[in-house]
Amino acid sequence: SLIGSVAGVGSIHLSHAETMGEAMNLSASAGHTGPESDQTVLQKWNLDAESIDKVRELQKRLSDISHPKNCLDQLIRFLRARAFVVDAAEKMFRNMIAWRLDVGADTILQNFEPPQFLQDYYPARTLQNTDKEGDPVLCEKMGKVDLHGLLKEFGHDIMLKHAIWIREKMFGEALNVWARGPHQSHEGRRLTLIADMAGLTMGAVASVEVLKLLQSTLTLDQSNYPESAKKLILLNAPWGFQAIWNLVKNWMDEGVREKMVIISPADQSKMLDLYIGLDNLPDFIGGAIDTTCIDDPFYFPTAGKVSDFQVPKKRDSGF
Repeated sequence: SLIGSVAGVGSIHLSHAETMGEAMNLSASAGHTGPESDQTVLQKWNLDAESIDKVRELQKRLSDISHPKNCLDQLIRFLRARAFVVDAAEKMFRNMIAWRLDVGADTILQNFEPPQFLQDYYPARTLQNTDKEGDPVLCEKMGKVDLHGLLKEFGHDIMLKHAIWIREKMFGEALNVWARGPHQSHEGRRLTLIADMAGLTMGAVASVEVLKLLQSTLTLDQSNYPESAKKLILLNAPWGFQAIWNLVKNWMDEGVREKMVIISPADQSKMLDLYIGLDNLPDFIGGAIDTTCIDDPFYFPTAGKVSDFQVPKKRDSGF
């Protein structure tokens, strides 16, 4: 996802009551909603006969892998990420399973508790309502995040581990959204991501440390969570953004670049209403939902300079 890729550090504020155990169980098979028939899954992805044959071939090749991720929905995602080249999709899928075992992704929600400061600080959340096709919407105030400060406080490794934690929890929430309402997309279940870059300066991202984190999280997403997003919407891109974009886009697969939608301020309301509906969006991007009340479930943290906060010492942060 672009949001996690650009920052890779945030905490997702779930908009519905959900125990950690429920999130863990759901995320174990992220993107697959349970005992659906193969035919139902294939219909949701709108595949032609040739593509279906390749899905079946990949199933056969991966029959030795017993893992919740080895389900039809996930295999389709990996095939799409590799232009339905079965050899490439098989290699990618096997590498993903090996990675999950190596980093403990299957149990990270149970075994890792991110520093509380990160959970409280980061201005991103899964919205309560969906886009026009019934898919979850993840919204982030990217421009308010102090990546330099967070890296200084927590370091690259904790930030990347936290990024994995986010994804496992986020997909658990997404499954809750898909389970409770109609879904109209003709290309499977995927997320709509919105990144508001208001306040972002090029100095905030143009450093070796931040770019290294960006590249690491892009690799994390593209290698292990393919075809998770259907749109990556960027708002309020700052002056000079094109220079950073020219670098970052070279790290992205072509399929990811094609999902990018950079919206000008003049078109913002019209396009957001088209994709999602202004009544379902927060006020800071022109929507109708008040996000300023700290006791409200729609509240977004303010973020800002990390140095302005009292951050617990690392030895007291629970990691």
